[in-house]
Amino acid sequence: MRLLLLILFSLLSNSASAIDWSKIEGTQLTLFFPGQYSWEWLLTSHQGANSIKKGRGCFLCHKGQEKKKGEAILKHDHHHNAMNSSSLDVIVKAAYDKDDLHINISHDAHQSVTNYTLMLDDGSVRASTVAGCWAYCHEDQSEMKAAGTGERSHYLSQSRSELTTQGGGDSLVSSQTLEKLVSEKQFNEIWQARLSTGNKAVTTSGYILEKRHLVDNNSVKAQTRHHHGQNAIVFSRKLKSARKFQKDLNSENLIYLGLAVHRKGNSGRTHLVSFPFTLSLNKNISADVNAKAL
Repeated sequence: MRLLLLILFSLLSNSASAIDWSKIEGTQLTLFFPGQYSWEWLLTSHQGANSIKKGRGCFLCHKGQEKKKGEAILKHDHHHNAMNSSSLDVIVKAAYDKDDLHINISHDAHQSVTNYTLMLDDGSVRASTVAGCWAYCHEDQSEMKAAGTGERSHYLSQSRSELTTQGGGDSLVSSQTLEKLVSEKQFNEIWQARLSTGNKAVTTSGYILEKRHLVDNNSVKAQTRHHHGQNAIVFSRKLKSARKFQKDLNSENLIYLGLAVHRKGNSGRTHLVSFPFTLSLNKNISADVNAKAL
């Protein structure tokens, strides 16, 4: 009986709810309204297009400019009446034990966020390491400038056989090539938590390649927290995964992340996003967010 109690205590102490987040250092990020700026725009019309092509990330030039950019973009967007603010400050913290990674995202409780989405990569997809969410935001996807009447979700450029300044359209590479890209982990993971009645988090996860696949409701967990005027969501996932649409998370490589949120009453393109940021499980590898070993 004593051994059983010790095992149960160990399991509970390593759960996300048992973590004392007040003792873990966080990183402030500012999410902002991105408008209809796409991957194609970044590579062609953006003043920093050459820097993007050379692999230089957004933070090198734009860190600290998020609020002003969100305000300027929303002012000239036809969705401006649907958004009550063009930016949101969040604090991101991370911790890990021998089995799981936990990512805590908190913000002012007066900001009613109903949907949190994390996009994650291990460095395999170069575009997302440089541009984060913009790597799979294209001119021709739904609600974008060249979308027309078609329905097209997020996708990565390597899933298309033909690419233009208007996107890749429906020119998919072969099914064999898509299978090969999946086997090589050439996709971005996606973790999503939607808040239901009572602020309970309903999670799903999947990946982005030729489209957004939300395929699993069990492997990524999320818990909500409220503390001292702050609302928080804590995502948890196993470090090692045998699932074909997930990547192993380890201390050898940086983890590249993008965060998007929807607030109450907003959906689709009326969201706020972060610039790409990094997370490390290794205290000797510098990152925007350094996870604490438990």
